[in-house]
This record gives sequence, C-alpha cells and structure tokens, in this order.
Amino acid sequence: MLAHRALELAPRFGLVAALAGLCQERNILWGYSADPQFDRKEAVRFLRLSLSVDDGDWIARGGPSNSTLLIEGVRKAGLPD
Repeated sequence: MLAHRALELAPRFGLVAALAGLCQERNILWGYSADPQFDRKEAVRFLRLSLSVDDGDWIARGGPSNSTLLIEGVRKAGLPD
C-alpha cells in the first residue's frame, strides 16, 4: 500500500496514517477484505498512530474522528487490539 511507503519515509505524518486507517476500515465495510480481523487491527493501529503522532495537524486529528468510533467499539466489545 502506498500509505505504508509514505509512513516509512515520514513516520510522523498523521494525515497519511489516518488515510491508511480509513482505507483499511473501508475494505472491511465494503466487503473487499480477505481477512477482516487483520484489517480491523490494522485500521485501529493506523488510526491510533494518526491520533498520537501529529498533534499540530488539525486535518490528521479531525480526519479520523468518525473512525475513532471503530476504536471505541473495539474497546467496548472487549476485542483485542
């Protein structure tokens, strides 16, 4: 995935991490995921990364805000990260 390469080059680029998380999430929601459990874990990992690395980037902090519901759902359901 292109986002993986971008994060290798700039690991603190929150917007790319947010977009990667959203892409993983969409693959699950739209039925394109070959391994939904893996993609869910990746989506959560990318979204957490985006929320933690780039405090000054309001787009990165605001972009994944609706997807933080995914993270909260994982926590409430008691699913492993």
